[in-house]
Amino acid sequence: MNKMTRSSGAIFSVDPAQGAVLARQLLTTCDKDKNGKLSREEIGLDKKAFDKLDADQDGELNADELTKFASLTPDGEYIVRLGTLGDREAATDVINADGPLAPMTKKVNDGLALSLGNAQIDLSRGDGATINSLFNRQTFLQQFRFIAGEKGMIEKKDVQGGNGRFLAGLFPLADRDGDGKLTEKELNEFLDMQAKIGVSQAVLTIADQGRGLFDALDANRDGRLSFHELRSAWDRVKSWDRDGRGFITRDDIPTQLQLKVSHGPPNVGNLGNSRGPFTNPVTAPTKGPMWFRKMDRNADGVVSAREWLGTAEEFKRVDTNGDGSIDLDEAERYDAATRPGTK
Repeated sequence: MNKMTRSSGAIFSVDPAQGAVLARQLLTTCDKDKNGKLSREEIGLDKKAFDKLDADQDGELNADELTKFASLTPDGEYIVRLGTLGDREAATDVINADGPLAPMTKKVNDGLALSLGNAQIDLSRGDGATINSLFNRQTFLQQFRFIAGEKGMIEKKDVQGGNGRFLAGLFPLADRDGDGKLTEKELNEFLDMQAKIGVSQAVLTIADQGRGLFDALDANRDGRLSFHELRSAWDRVKSWDRDGRGFITRDDIPTQLQLKVSHGPPNVGNLGNSRGPFTNPVTAPTKGPMWFRKMDRNADGVVSAREWLGTAEEFKRVDTNGDGSIDLDEAERYDAATRPGTK
């Protein structure tokens, strides 16, 4: 679809084998005049795709015609790679570079940002089971060692009180030989098995952040607005000014949707954050020349004049667009031009 709606059915899983279910979802979501059919304006398809579905050529798609919606070529196809990445592999990528949504998709850190109608969609991979299982393992082992003491093992009666509440539920599962005693070796083996189960599944989590201006301005998704992000704010939101008024209103701000794919349930350790569970921690930059990464002390993806350690004249030479900061592209061009052996 080429547009998103504010209804609860704006995003749903599509199973080509269940065309009737998909047709009902589309009618529920998009049928504004409630006539049991969808016009091209209601469904938002281009003419070629619409005509392919409109078998009776009456200018509307009925339920039977909508059952074949999933047979259309997707406007956008994306991949999220989980686990260890290869040397030239990115965490997220656009598969069909020639698709109509490809030009609307931009790289943001290790994720993708797609501006689609009245919605802005962020796609990234989450920590998932790797982080969660690490946290659980440490919690279980600390409690085990506290209860076991010098004995090196615990019995079921040891975890029936308040002190063993984390271990009580898994005790009969982790006690693989059924002798009524749980050793640290058995506990580790059980946690290893749980970790493998966790990474054997992929989970897509969707968070609707509403019409938030903060998320649109936070270009590197670190939960903070840097001086550079504030200075370049209009460049990121001016596309919403469709009438060329020179300003935007609250109604122009799109819905912010965040999609994360992870091994198992995503890491939601930041639930107390006002921006929700998908706030990225502030980490040191991993791209660009080493001097660029070292100078970018606030990890916002650019080196400001305050962070720059050279002279003002050198800063101006590197800052080729004169916006008062050195971004990754400028740093890499400068580094390549000044590298020994470069003419």
